[in-house]
Amino acid sequence: MKHLITFPLLILTTISLTNITFAQPGWNVEQVSEVVFWATAQSVAVSGEYAYVATNQTGLLVLNISDPANPVFAGYCDTPGQARDVAVDGDYAFIADYDSGLCIIDISDPTVPVEVGHLATPLSALGVSVQGNYAYVAANTAGLRVIDVSDPVNPAEIGFCETPSYANGIAVEGDYVYVTVNTAGLKVINVSNPVHPFIVGSYNAPGCTKDVAVQGEFAYLADECGGFGIVSISNPEHPVSVSIYQTYGFVVGVAVNGNYAYLAESGYGVRVMEVSNPRLPRTVELYDTPGSARNIALAGDFAYVADYGACLQILDISNPAHLTTAGSFGVDGGANDITVNGDFAYVSAGNDIQIIDISNLENPFPISFIELPGSSMGDIKFIDGVAFAPCHEGGLVILDVHNPAHPFIINTYDPGTVRDAEIVGDLAYLATGNDGMTVLDVSRPVDPQVLGSLEFNYLVPKSLAVRGNYAYVAGNAVVSHGMMIVDVSDPANLIELGSTGMQVDYREIEVMGDYAYTVDTDLGLRVTDIANPGHPVEVATYVTPGESWSMQITRDYVFIADDEGGMRIIDVSDPLNPVEAGYYLSGGDTRDVDVSGNYAFAACGSWFNILDCSEAINPGGYTNSGNEELNVISILPLSCTLSVNPNPFNPTTTIAFALPEAGYVSLTVYDIQSREVAKLVNEHHSSGEYQAVFDGSDLASGIYFARLDNGELQMTQKLLLIK
Repeated sequence: MKHLITFPLLILTTISLTNITFAQPGWNVEQVSEVVFWATAQSVAVSGEYAYVATNQTGLLVLNISDPANPVFAGYCDTPGQARDVAVDGDYAFIADYDSGLCIIDISDPTVPVEVGHLATPLSALGVSVQGNYAYVAANTAGLRVIDVSDPVNPAEIGFCETPSYANGIAVEGDYVYVTVNTAGLKVINVSNPVHPFIVGSYNAPGCTKDVAVQGEFAYLADECGGFGIVSISNPEHPVSVSIYQTYGFVVGVAVNGNYAYLAESGYGVRVMEVSNPRLPRTVELYDTPGSARNIALAGDFAYVADYGACLQILDISNPAHLTTAGSFGVDGGANDITVNGDFAYVSAGNDIQIIDISNLENPFPISFIELPGSSMGDIKFIDGVAFAPCHEGGLVILDVHNPAHPFIINTYDPGTVRDAEIVGDLAYLATGNDGMTVLDVSRPVDPQVLGSLEFNYLVPKSLAVRGNYAYVAGNAVVSHGMMIVDVSDPANLIELGSTGMQVDYREIEVMGDYAYTVDTDLGLRVTDIANPGHPVEVATYVTPGESWSMQITRDYVFIADDEGGMRIIDVSDPLNPVEAGYYLSGGDTRDVDVSGNYAFAACGSWFNILDCSEAINPGGYTNSGNEELNVISILPLSCTLSVNPNPFNPTTTIAFALPEAGYVSLTVYDIQSREVAKLVNEHHSSGEYQAVFDGSDLASGIYFARLDNGELQMTQKLLLIK
């Protein structure tokens, strides 16, 4: 609930939008693209050293699992629909892509998966299995579709068999396809003639069947609310129930190996059933997973679990009665913080940071992620390829991100909780613990040194901003010190100067000119006059429709992540009279926002949105390409730029860069393992625009990175070589 707040002794402006209802998703803001995080895993298949994960709206994720304890991102291919199931056969992955149908992806090079074929199905594709030259697709109420994939580039449907309810799970064994058909149980379909498949047997399960695995003379059913069922298929035309085992949760996936069946039990994790006696199956292990288990693939001593909400979990099943976690890959929870640095967005979710390539704003894609020792708290800050990430109960984590595809932790300064960090030169200013502020010397990131600290008596700091000799610290006011101003001219002797004297729970603070801008969940935006650091005075507020979590300020505009209120853009060209200039309502709760040029990047729970805000912040005026530092607006460049064209390329491409000032510059190309493959430039240049040709004739297809370094700034561009 929002409350209108007035201050009779101050000159104060309050504007409210709480009673306005918005029917459209945005005003003066348009969505360019979105990414739904890899947390939404639906299914997984394993082949050799790679796991192939169907990740719903983010397509196919390929992981190198040669070391199960440390699965590593290998490649990614977006699909036009929602990847629900995956089967791998040879050099191809077959995706049941929901409303898009069947997608066929060439995985001959797992690091560069490429869609090569596609066939629309009459209704949504939910399951897929492949045998020989045929892909069998469970297509909802359109039943079983038989697709000739002998030419993966031109798949063709050759037969179908309708089912009485929606077909979802599928397994193929010899001349028979076993299809789970929701409330209609299990259907056995003869496909000895793929052109004319027909139902030969049926089994009516007690619940809603979702998945099936076949081993020997038995079919093992994931029967959702009906639990786990074992059916004899010794005579496929007369399947007979052998046993039914009622589970705690909904069973939605099943895999079998020898005497054990592994169940994906929604809400409970993985249940291991001993099935040596099919008439008396018994539970030998129930292992909780961090997400909601959807599907399981088995390979050797490991189970690979598509764990919705936590992506992939790898379990050691060498002792089926005692499962242990071997490794994991994915995002821990929904997106809550986002920071843009060059062509990459760093999205924090729980203990994880997911790095997204945004060089093409219309087609952003995740390239890597890294797990932190604690939960990410505030915006990540960058200096020369080094990132500083504040963490709850994990301190300040210092990362090497020179190659965003392979970030790694350099060091950690751990005073407990660090809620926010501001980097100015070689100094890091931290909002620490429940009542403190610390200044670090980070000139050597591998060895940060404490220079000074300060404890607040009545303030739990959550955010800070540093301008000149002053730090502006905002947080939860225990009594009446919602925002503190600290003299930091001597980092070893921090001195409190003044406070707003208000009991407010501030979430974030930004400073521009003589004003500090803060957001809080009770009201929205607050504007404070800080011309006199010893006596800050709140002069205006703007009530937002949601709960304001964070903000970003650029030019004369404040971008607010307003939770259920979406992203709000407030014009503060007149700080005493803030006016809304635009908004966008996303599919999730907006928790953080960053801005680059005319584009906003919003973390919205399971979504990462890229938004064109040019109409809101520059109506009718110049529109840039989405990153102001990449524009050339005059004859001599105003900033460093780096671009690649064509991209993808084969075998040569031109790398263009611009220098606003004369100086020494290097342009180097690295492979995805951070190994140098070419040094294109390594000399002094005058200011101006330059080009260098990169020849990949002697290199393998894959992802490479061009890095420009002028001594003060490093920029990186991804290159995709496709032969």
